[in-house]
Amino acid sequence: HWRTLRPPGLERRPVVHGIAAHPRVIVLPHGALAMLPFEVLLDGNGHFLVESHEVSYAQSATLALEDARAKPAPAGRRAFVGLGDPVYDWAAFKAGRPEGAPADARGLRPYLAARRTGGRTSRAGLERLPATSREITAIARLFGAGAKVYLRDRATEENVKAGALANTRLVHIASHGLFETDYQALALTMRPDATEDGFLLQSEIAELTLDADLVVLSACETGRAHEVLAEPVSGLALALRTAGARRMVVSLWSVDDDATSELMTTFYAAVVNGKPFGEALTEAKRHLAGMRQWRHPYFWAPFVLVGNP
Repeated sequence: HWRTLRPPGLERRPVVHGIAAHPRVIVLPHGALAMLPFEVLLDGNGHFLVESHEVSYAQSATLALEDARAKPAPAGRRAFVGLGDPVYDWAAFKAGRPEGAPADARGLRPYLAARRTGGRTSRAGLERLPATSREITAIARLFGAGAKVYLRDRATEENVKAGALANTRLVHIASHGLFETDYQALALTMRPDATEDGFLLQSEIAELTLDADLVVLSACETGRAHEVLAEPVSGLALALRTAGARRMVVSLWSVDDDATSELMTTFYAAVVNGKPFGEALTEAKRHLAGMRQWRHPYFWAPFVLVGNP
């Protein structure tokens, strides 16, 4: 949550003036700093850093240099694949009934509570995220024939493992996400005939074969690092890197469903117009910050770019 991640008095502490002349900042976070989006820091005039700077994050200095020197990615890949709005209540879905109250945040805290008390196989705590269908559909329109989407009953772990995300430049997954010290995963559809449990684990992500310039995990806490182990980025981000993602957009806390949908569609519109990923994400954050209902950093700050901007 925003309030638990923000140190007391943070809003009154200006950032170091040495970066004023450098509009692009790459952060190599350590320990608890990996849970802080530096865009919310203030300059000497009381303005958020995002208003004047483009901020991205690196997993290490070595990887940052490798990314900067990397050769151009191969041509011939699909432009965009989006996967989201999974089915969490199959019976209601098949009967055409409402699938519970729509969730306003993309997190699995209720499910985790059930899991800890022996409810591991129950999916009753997972609520539908209808804004993710609108989000992915709107983004896919930007890419026209170069886009493919896997929504609702097609947003399965089986499809992911069968190569749905392979040979694709931009991969977008919008679902519930969860974070625990020993368990990081994305919650997908589990059909009655499923051969998988519907939870795409960190270890399973690492075994995928990707060739993506960018993977966006439009879910809760997908970028949250392990503070005790002083990891610079989350296990999910590391798994994506292992699988073949050159950059990742991940989140640091539980995200609002509607605000995230607005941010993502704005981000991809900028990408389609030729903006680099770092600049596009910065523009999207500024866009939300300029909207009355979403101007608080809780709404626009959680998503960060990991990798060469």
